[in-house]
Amino acid sequence: MSKHVTVALAAMLAVAASTGIAAAAGSPGTTQLKKIGEIQVPLGKLTGFDITAVDERTQRVFLADRDHGTVDVFDGKADKLIGSVPGFVGPRKGANGKIDFGMSGPAGLLVYDNTVWAGDGDSTMKEIDLKTMKVVATVATGGKNRSDENAYDPKDHVVAGGNADDDPPFAAFVSTTKHKLIASYTLKNATDGLEADLWNPADGNFYF
Repeated sequence: MSKHVTVALAAMLAVAASTGIAAAAGSPGTTQLKKIGEIQVPLGKLTGFDITAVDERTQRVFLADRDHGTVDVFDGKADKLIGSVPGFVGPRKGANGKIDFGMSGPAGLLVYDNTVWAGDGDSTMKEIDLKTMKVVATVATGGKNRSDENAYDPKDHVVAGGNADDDPPFAAFVSTTKHKLIASYTLKNATDGLEADLWNPADGNFYF
């Protein structure tokens, strides 16, 4: 089992259960997190991965597994792997011969209903149907490198993701009903990263 995956999933479990952990000795008003369990990942070597997402309704846990080019799905109640969804580019090397995370995938995961949207290292967004555990749609965002950090507008059925590794970096907006790119916006000043975008239901805007 990969040490890296153990740490990532154990940390997730501890944070999820933090409200039930009594305050430990230390600074007044602080709570010390502790590992409450591990989920075995029987996939072989796993050193490169991205976001972990949780579906609260089903208690499923999703891991963007760059080493195998898959989205791995776990049962958070039984602490076991359910399956892996292939179809992503996996680890890809840059000009220096080393793995370039900006070209590898999958990346940022977004979960809603029975669907997962994931960015990929070839500047695409992919839709996974959790009933069939397959990629059912691939949408090009118009760049060359990784699409990442997805957010969802359920009112207009739009997924927004960031292409931070393109030059210049840009945000891409994809219709989840038409499965096509509907708009993009260049963020010329985001030269040092383009992280976790959010959709605000109060004003209907995406924030990057």
